Formats: sequence, structure tokens, C-alpha cells
Amino acid sequence: MMQRLQKCVLLPLIACAMVGVLTPCLAAAQVSANVAVSKQQVVVGEPFRYRIQINNAQRVDPPDLAAQVTNLIVEFLNIGHNDSSQITIINGRRSESNSREHLIDFQLTALQEGTVVIPAVEVQADGRTLRTQAVPIQVTAPPPNDSFFLTTKLSKNTGYVGEALTLTTTFYFDQQIRDVKYVMPLLALDSLDTVPMPQDQAEFSIPINGETVHARQGQASRDGETFVTLTFQHALIPRRAGTLELPRSFVSAEAPSGRTIRRNTLFGRNRQEYTTVVSAAPAQTLTVNPLPEEGKPVNFSGLVGSFQLSASASPTSVNVGDPITLIVAIGGPEYLDTVNLPPLESQTLLAKDFRIPEEMAPGVVEGKTKRFTQTIRAQSADITEIPPLTLSYFDVNTGRYETIQSEPIPLTVHETNIVTAAQAEGHNPTIDVADHRAVNEGIAHNFTDTSALTPQRFGPDVWLQTAGSWLFLLFPPTLYSLLAATMYIRKRGGLFAIDRSQARALPEAQAALEELDHREEVHGPVLDILRAYLGTRLQRQARALTVGDVEKALRDRAVSEETCDTVKALFAECEAHRYAGGAGAPTENAEFVQRTQACITALNEELGR
Repeated sequence: MMQRLQKCVLLPLIACAMVGVLTPCLAAAQVSANVAVSKQQVVVGEPFRYRIQINNAQRVDPPDLAAQVTNLIVEFLNIGHNDSSQITIINGRRSESNSREHLIDFQLTALQEGTVVIPAVEVQADGRTLRTQAVPIQVTAPPPNDSFFLTTKLSKNTGYVGEALTLTTTFYFDQQIRDVKYVMPLLALDSLDTVPMPQDQAEFSIPINGETVHARQGQASRDGETFVTLTFQHALIPRRAGTLELPRSFVSAEAPSGRTIRRNTLFGRNRQEYTTVVSAAPAQTLTVNPLPEEGKPVNFSGLVGSFQLSASASPTSVNVGDPITLIVAIGGPEYLDTVNLPPLESQTLLAKDFRIPEEMAPGVVEGKTKRFTQTIRAQSADITEIPPLTLSYFDVNTGRYETIQSEPIPLTVHETNIVTAAQAEGHNPTIDVADHRAVNEGIAHNFTDTSALTPQRFGPDVWLQTAGSWLFLLFPPTLYSLLAATMYIRKRGGLFAIDRSQARALPEAQAALEELDHREEVHGPVLDILRAYLGTRLQRQARALTVGDVEKALRDRAVSEETCDTVKALFAECEAHRYAGGAGAPTENAEFVQRTQACITALNEELGR
């Protein structure tokens, strides 16, 4: 019995002690980081997934994995999280814990055979720095595959800084494949500017290194076999001189292995087994020469290649100042997207005779030509042509700087005409002017052209000789004088009326107060009389006057402090009787009326000064 009792007592105590000891340890290890890879044995150029798992963290910043690993192509895929809850009951005590799991996924591609170690990666979670464990990856060479391969071809292996070279990539395959992925490290080199080139009749959009590339499908024969092909191109523009090692490009896909996976279930179906295959295009070397300083023209446009220049304009018969649409076409290189026309203001002959806007529309590529459109305006009728335009560039074929020019464009420029009303209506008389002559039947129609009209002078010495002109000149000031006189008279009349009403204000107030001798309630009428008097003298609305309004107006008119206090006291006593049922000290009616009369008399004397 005693042993059973000891077990019943000791077991809960031990459990509580273990919980108390383990809880700090669990809390300390609450936030953790782990990694996992989809494969630890891969082929060169075969993409695989690398996942970082962060447990029990609220905020996680994805690491810059590309800066921490070498010999691997890194592509960030996504970040997600999973939330979970756990309820534990020990000895009747219920505890609940919540956890959050962050999953950061990358796609990695090995570029060389051997053992590649993904180092420990630092991750920021909830303000703390966590480190993952290192992961070794075994990388082997891709096995030969005659039905699946990739090729890359440069337009030439020697070029100049700034010259646009063409890289053509072709993927050959002769079987059903899926999940095709391309890895082209050369497109990420700092020494090159790379731009996807448009393809005629492009049928597919392919993601490569985070960009969309348009590819066209075709067929090709190789070693006596027919393949389906996907072809796309990039423009490679070297930034600096030197020998550039262009690394291998890879393509991976899932292809049928030739084996079938059999299912034993009633409704299961056998399916084809797929395996990952990889093909690598060989590395290449590109030699980039610098542009020579010798012979470089002052107006060198920065273009490198072999170019042609032409120009056209419309219309070619204009008046001075009319807009002329000038179209400049540049052709030559296969890739023209980065080709820009130097500012037309730098064309000395053109800028001398034509007005050129500062802004120019961007060029439009049409086949093997890039066209630039600009509006210009002739500044003189002496101009007979649009002068030749010049373009300086470095010719990669001759190894020298060349300057080419367009053909001049004949141009007819007319003086600006003055359009008459008859011309604006569409009438354009062409009958020659004849001499005036009298005939018996009246005046003959000897002329109709406006050029036969005698020029008429129009000025002060002409139009001041007529009465109508004087009337037209004198009418505005006369009307203004009449209006000003009318307003003055009305204003003076209003002032006189105000003076008369203010003069009557005191007698009218005194007469109204005398009529209150025999009334039982005088405070309400006295308040009305006070407001009427003050409204007249202060030129305010009597019914809207308050003690505050009256006090401010009286002080502005320099009324004495004693008189202002008397007026305030009268207002307060009247309002107390009217609105507070006669609250305050009782007052005899006669005495109150006398005080009001004395106050109004004193106030009138001060306001009358």
C-alpha cells in the first residue's frame, strides 16, 4: 500500500520536474533552420531544388543565396509558410502551442563535375541570424544522347567593343519530352550586354534566366536523322576589350525511359516512366578588340558595325514655317534595337536653315531598317534643299572610322502669303486687271482682282477727322463720369439720411421712455428702446445687438469706461427681468427709467463729439 502511494505521489512530481527542466531548453531551441535538397546526385546542367526551412519564426528575410555559393546557378523560386497548433494535457493541465514554418525554395544548377558543397547559409529570422548546415552534392557528366542535344553558335568569334554579335541557340530533339529547362550562364556575364532578339513567325515563349525569349519551331537533318528544332537568338554586345570565356549552356528535360510502371489496382493504368536527360553546348571563346583612337571623328556617333543611311521628306513644296516630315533610315546590322540616331541639332547645315524640335520620336525597326521621324520647318524662302545628313561610325569590316551621308532632298519654299477673306471663302479670281474706262451703259466690269484696290491709310491723322470717331472716343469717359457722379450723389444722399436718423434717435428714445411712466413692466420696453437707439447710432441691426457687440462698438468709438459700464448694467438688468423672471435686486420703475434716460443722454453727448 505504501509503495502504491509513493508511486502515485512521486510520478506526478517527476513529470512536473521534467517539464520544468525541458521547457527552457525547448524555448531556447524554438527558432531553428534546416535545409533539404531534391537530389544529392545530379548531372551537370540538371536543375534541382534547394529548400531552407525556418521553424517557429514570425518574420523571415530570404537570403541572397547567389552571393553565398559558387559554381552554381541560383534562381529564387518562392517563399511560403505553414501554420500549426498543438494542444497538450498533462495532469489535467491544458497547454496550447502555435508554430509557423517558413519554406524558402531555390533552383540550383551545377556547372562542373565533381563534389560541389553548398555552404552553410545565413538567414535572418525575427532579428536573429541563423546558420544552416552545409550540403554536399555529387555532380557527374551528362551521358551521351544522340536524340537530344543543344548547340550555340556565335556570328563570329572576334569583334569590337560595342559591336552587336548574334548568338543562335538551337535545341534538337526527336522524341516526346516534357518539363524543358534552359540554363545559359553566359547571358549573365558582366562583360556583355545581352538582349533577346525577335524571331519571325515565333511560336513559343521560353523563360531563360528570368527573361522571356521567343523561339520558332522547325525541322533539321543531322547525321542522316530528322529532328524537331527550337531556335532563338540573343544579341551580345561586349562592354570591354579582352578575351571572354563563354561558359557552356545546358538544356534538361524529362524523356521516356522505355520502361512502363504497372499498377496492380483494379482501375489503375500503366504509365510511361520518364527520366531526366541533359545536354550541354560546348564553351566558346570571344576575342573583343578595343576601338582605336586614331582617326576617330569629333562627331563619332558610337555606332559600331557597317551601316547605310538614307533620308526622305514630305511635302517638298511648302511655305516658310510649314511643317516638313523628315524620315531618316539606318540599315546594316542584323540587330538594330540599340541603334540610335544622333541628335539632328548636331547636323550643322540642317540646323542653320531649319527649326528642329529638341525631342525626337524613338525609332521603329522595320525589317533590316530602323526609321526615325522628325518634324522640321524651313526658316527662309531662299532654301532650295534639305542638305545631306551625315553619320560617323566604326566600320568593323575595314577597321576604320567612316562617315556616310544621305542624298540632298530638293525643296521649294514659298514666302508666307496673306490670306484674304475672299481666299478663305474659296474664291481665287484670275482675271487680269484692266484700265478704267467709262462707257455709256455704266461702269464696265474692268477688274475683279483685289490687287487693283488702292491701299488705304489707317491712323489717327485719318480717323480723327470724322465726328463718329470723336463720338466713339468720348463716349466711354463720358459714361464713366456720369456713373461716378450718380454714385456720389446717392452716397451723399444716404449719408444725409443717416445723419438725419441719428439726429432723431435721442428725441425718439426720450419720448418712448416718457410713455412708460404708468406701465407696470418697463424692463422689456426699455431693452427695446435701448437697442433701437444704439442700432441707429451705431448703424447696426437693432434686434441682433448683444451686450458684447455694443461694448466693442462703443469702445471703438472712444466712449468712456463709466458710460460703457452703465450701458452693460442696463442691458443685464433688462435681460434678467425678461429672460430670468426678474432675478436680481428689485428696482422701482420710475427710478429705472430715469437712469436709462440719463445714460442715453450721456451716451449721445459722447457719440456726438
